[in-house]
Amino acid sequence: MPSDRTSPSALTFAKLLGEGPMARVALEASLAELRSPAFIVSATGTIIHTNREGARRVAKSRDRLRAKLARAVTSLGDDAAAGSALVTPLRCEAMPPYFLVIFRAPSSPEQNVEAAASLWELTRRQKEVLGLLAEGFANKTIAVRLGCADRTVEAHLTAIFQKSGFEGRSALLAAMARKEV
Repeated sequence: MPSDRTSPSALTFAKLLGEGPMARVALEASLAELRSPAFIVSATGTIIHTNREGARRVAKSRDRLRAKLARAVTSLGDDAAAGSALVTPLRCEAMPPYFLVIFRAPSSPEQNVEAAASLWELTRRQKEVLGLLAEGFANKTIAVRLGCADRTVEAHLTAIFQKSGFEGRSALLAAMARKEV
């Protein structure tokens, strides 16, 4: 049964979509528009559905992610415990409880670098290079700041591109600016 806070238009929309193919298409389209990782999970953190960004996280570490999703669901209503996750219960008559979990995008460039470094499992030095790259520094300047050779910076950047799946600094920086990482 819908909660008292469900709007009449939401109820009408739910009746229109039903549980058939139209509901699946609407769900897919809605989740695809989110730039943050989003998941539909069971009460135990089992992933039922995810968007593209969520699938990237699943590919990196399914077990660690499942534990993180389970913690987010059990901490529903406790923002401090939920961390960077927004958790919304999904209630449907005669169905077990499910939850929509959306991980918030980082809000500062430093947090964005931290998130990217964690997601791509960058080394400490690769993270430093990424941070300086995000600040707009050229390879030579990065090398001087880190006290290493230009070729060393190039090697770190090559590793970052391989781990991130981006082909160059422009694509990488654009994705970071849009908070897609």
